[in-house]
Amino acid sequence: MATSRIVSGANQDNTSRVITNDYQAPAYAATISPNITAAKTVVGPIALTGAVTFNPSIANSYIGDEITVMFTNGTGGALVATMGANVSASGTLSVAAGKKASFSAVFDGATWVEEGRAATA
Repeated sequence: MATSRIVSGANQDNTSRVITNDYQAPAYAATISPNITAAKTVVGPIALTGAVTFNPSIANSYIGDEITVMFTNGTGGALVATMGANVSASGTLSVAAGKKASFSAVFDGATWVEEGRAATA
């Protein structure tokens, strides 16, 4: 059974000492599967050189954890970021040549649920 990261109870901790943040900067690979263990994780920016599947782990995640992944595309054509099996998202994210994009999700206890996305035009 999935639980939330904050276990001290509602309004019991106003110091945020139980909240953790993480930053990860993986190199490009066809599949990127970061290990998510913090309440808030920022991944990237990942410099795309080809299409990518982004599939963050769920084993050490808690309800309410958040991730944001950033992509850059320095190639001559658009590249596609596909969200993997651990992510509930509305389709792929296209990153135009020379542009940037981001994707955010929150963990619901089973999968990462898309919160939003942005792509520069």
